[in-house]
Amino acid sequence: MTDLAGPRPPIGGTAFVAVPGVASDYEPSIVRNARLQYLRGFAALAVLFYHCATYLELLRGSEAMNGVFPGGWGAYGVAVFFALSGYLMSDLLRRDDPGTFLVSRIARIYPTMFIIIALASVLFVLIGQPRGFNFWALTLVPSGPRPYFLGVEWTLLYEMTYYVGLTVLAFLGLARFAPVAMLAWLVILAGAFALGPGQAHPGAPTLSEFPLTVLNIPFVLGFLAGELHRRGALPRSLMPAAVILLLPVFVFELDAAMLRLVTGLSASLLVASAVTAPMTVPAGALARFGLRLGDASYVLYLVHVPIIMTLSAVLPAATPPVLLWFVWAAASTAAAVALAPLDGAIHRRLKRHITGAPKRRLSIVALAFISFFLAVAAAGEFRMRGEAADTARAARILSGPTSVAGPSVRMAIDAIATMPTGNLVVRGYGIDLDKPQLGSHVALRQAGQTLALVDLDRMRAATADALGRTDLRKVRFGFRLMLPKEFTCEAGALEPFLLLEDGRSLPIPLGALAAVCGK
Repeated sequence: MTDLAGPRPPIGGTAFVAVPGVASDYEPSIVRNARLQYLRGFAALAVLFYHCATYLELLRGSEAMNGVFPGGWGAYGVAVFFALSGYLMSDLLRRDDPGTFLVSRIARIYPTMFIIIALASVLFVLIGQPRGFNFWALTLVPSGPRPYFLGVEWTLLYEMTYYVGLTVLAFLGLARFAPVAMLAWLVILAGAFALGPGQAHPGAPTLSEFPLTVLNIPFVLGFLAGELHRRGALPRSLMPAAVILLLPVFVFELDAAMLRLVTGLSASLLVASAVTAPMTVPAGALARFGLRLGDASYVLYLVHVPIIMTLSAVLPAATPPVLLWFVWAAASTAAAVALAPLDGAIHRRLKRHITGAPKRRLSIVALAFISFFLAVAAAGEFRMRGEAADTARAARILSGPTSVAGPSVRMAIDAIATMPTGNLVVRGYGIDLDKPQLGSHVALRQAGQTLALVDLDRMRAATADALGRTDLRKVRFGFRLMLPKEFTCEAGALEPFLLLEDGRSLPIPLGALAAVCGK
């Protein structure tokens, strides 16, 4: 997320906001309009309100708030965060040496995230829904799809990639050319969007996918706004343009790519409008709340999904959906405001250490982190390309003739569940006991169309015991696939297949799946 800290007392009749990563004493060059704090708070609330509506449908099956807080709210909140980050990084990149710049960003992002993950893990255990940790997700490195513990860390992946890229430029002595690089990137993004590849919205991209996604536009424009503002060339009164651009989001049904483009452009103009407006002293309870919410925005962003899931598990099923939405939003905001002082204290302490550390040591730490970052990204790229090749091979096997399962093959569909959203979830297993290490996938077809194709990625210890093969307790031979929400039995019979990498396509008995269409 963006690197604004809390408000400081007015100096000379001007309200300003401190930027983590710079010295704690007042410097005119780091004065920030308090409106940036308000924007941070607004962005966090926009994401919160959207997620409360989305999880209301996901966890309770209610669409009561979807029309009030549709996807545009979440997209706009993320775009504002990215535009703010780009604007602030354009200044910090010039002010800090490369080591200080990156280590300060690391200190701002990771410690609080790990603390919230630790607290959330306790909550999940208490409600009987413990979660495991995924290494790839914890690194915040673009290395392909992975489950996020808090459900929101994907935006931090984008932030850390921006920071690493800018630091590399600085280490190469090219920081002064960053605006030119951003202009070139903007042209590439525009071309990629027009031609199609840039329209993708990977929440978990690989490093090779990262540069072309439309999600990068607000960061790039925010960075360029910072450069124009420093040169006195940033136009004022951009707010009307920001509002006009935002109107289609709530008037028309935009596809995901166009939604990200429009919200990114509008959010960039909104941030530019805020930084060019005259700075004023915040006054009144609402202004003070806005500043406190700005302080708490990072924590609010991290903590709200675990709170939503915890309260959903403990509150009665009969709780009215709209009331539940308000409870989730209020509890998440209260928790964030309560935890914000801890976040601020941790960051101030770390910042003092960073400020007092030798520049050479900071450079070594930064270079070590960049090496780690690139190594993880390369490993993720290799992993994803391998998985894509495996999936393509499975698709080819599915298109070929079927085989007869030998006596060593065990497979079954043993569970069907309906999610609150209406999607059907199918669970089962498949394995050749003579060749348990064979890579395998499961496919579900209907009328010749593939509805789902997944690899077997779940351990089935109880099933292994039932098969008399305790050596398979840690082998992943279970699967979970989800049927599309628009699935209907009228389209034809369901056909599940076990696809083994040695080329066999084996029909799986319908088992529990037979009850879905009453056959």
